[in-house]
Amino acid sequence: MVERPWNRRGIVDITYNNNHSYDVTVRIDIPSEQLNGNGKEDLVKVRISPSCDSEKINKQICKHEFKLEILEYKHISH
Repeated sequence: MVERPWNRRGIVDITYNNNHSYDVTVRIDIPSEQLNGNGKEDLVKVRISPSCDSEKINKQICKHEFKLEILEYKHISH
């Protein structure tokens, strides 16, 4: 198992976009032992664009390969 310096706290929101992509907001927690006793909480919003290679997908709307983009990164606690 890989040890991470942060923990996923949960999905806050999922939005489906009309180009067959999803915007997902995830709350993450950076434990206090990683930050000298000062734990942090952040929100990360990413866009997940699955590949459009399925025959069931409208090719005029969906024209992308698999892609993952970070749209926003907010520090909730300081």
